[in-house]
Amino acid sequence: MKRQILVAGLVVFSTLFAFTFARAKQPAGGGPVITVTPPGKPTITTAPFDKAHPPAGANPNEDGYTAFLVPIGGSTTTSNNNTKKSGPQTITVTILTITATPQLNITMYLPAAPGKDATKEAKDIYNTLKAHEDGHAQLDDDVFKLVNKPVIEKYLKQVQSPITVTVPDGSDANAVAAAITAAVNAQVQAQLVAASTEIGQDIQAASNTYDDSTNSGTTGGDGTTPGDPQNQKQAAQQTFKDYKSTFKP
Repeated sequence: MKRQILVAGLVVFSTLFAFTFARAKQPAGGGPVITVTPPGKPTITTAPFDKAHPPAGANPNEDGYTAFLVPIGGSTTTSNNNTKKSGPQTITVTILTITATPQLNITMYLPAAPGKDATKEAKDIYNTLKAHEDGHAQLDDDVFKLVNKPVIEKYLKQVQSPITVTVPDGSDANAVAAAITAAVNAQVQAQLVAASTEIGQDIQAASNTYDDSTNSGTTGGDGTTPGDPQNQKQAAQQTFKDYKSTFKP
């Protein structure tokens, strides 16, 4: 039942622009004011696990699978020294604030639950499998909540501001606005993609440790005791405890 958790970064990005010098102030050391919105509960959905047609990334020998995505929404406020309605011109754009909104989306793929007339053994196997996948989901969320803010801040501190935007002759006001939007997006979105990727790698590392310690749900965290719902939960909790003790932003 070895499983690898899919790591995928998706950045949903929007921008809010102030086309006059805004009153917001940057930190004394320069650079945008960064805010990371505390994430809420993860979005968890379930889907059937079909061994004949397993989800992308799943091993054909698996009986269940858990995948996740780490989308990060973003918005900015900017100011610029544009005084003309059309080009050509060179504009200095200052990114005043960046707000990032991270989210964790989890999909659990599970086989059909055994019916009421199924054997106790069949029910126990299913319950342990489900508990193992529940452990993945909880571990993913625990690691995500631990790492998202420091990782996102680390990358957003690399955003360059101010930046220079050059628009050609004949550019109207809409073209000027589009050029500024594109330049700011290029700065911020690249860093959010990098942050999403690193967060996913952190979650993946903890998930791999959890799978290794439980032989993908067939044993408890000691690697020898037969797996059951309780020791899967305990193993996930211990994995996070160990991960937290060594995590360095």
